[in-house]
Amino acid sequence: MKKTGPAIGVLLVVLSISYLYAKSPSSQRQDLYRVNKENISFSSQVVLSRCLPAFVEEVVDGDTIKVRLSGSIPRSLKARETIRLLGIDAPETESSPRPVGFFGEEAKKYARRLLLQQRVFLAFDWDLRDRYGRLLAYVYLPDGRCVNKLLIEEGYAYAYTRYPFQFLEEFRQAQNIARSQKRGLWASASPKN
Repeated sequence: MKKTGPAIGVLLVVLSISYLYAKSPSSQRQDLYRVNKENISFSSQVVLSRCLPAFVEEVVDGDTIKVRLSGSIPRSLKARETIRLLGIDAPETESSPRPVGFFGEEAKKYARRLLLQQRVFLAFDWDLRDRYGRLLAYVYLPDGRCVNKLLIEEGYAYAYTRYPFQFLEEFRQAQNIARSQKRGLWASASPKN
């Protein structure tokens, strides 16, 4: 009976440490917030507290940014990442190896006004990276607005419908509204879609 006392004490210490580790923020951030695994139909239903926080250091163009991740960073990510905004396609700018697109510089300026030097929150979908190694993410402002959708709504980007993603129909609908209201790139007859 005397020998079981220390064993029970050690067991209680191990269980307490395991419990505290499981509750710590660093252990909770190991799983990325993937909207396709949740019961989420609209971008507005994303829970910011479950997203990965980041700070925007550079706006490359209307659909690509460079960020510094903050908080507990999952092992699959680096402290600094290039983010490709998921589900959108903004016209190309001079920083792209492809030809400059109509309204590309305007899209970049708008994205810069929204995002540069701002804290944002990242949510993910099926694929984590594109073929260029960029992190694919939905980018959220602190007020809960989805930047990806906002760029489409204001006519600075197209809904990128080549591959499936969780909010495809919502983004396609936002594009149809922007087009019908002749917002941004839709104000001219030049857009590709």
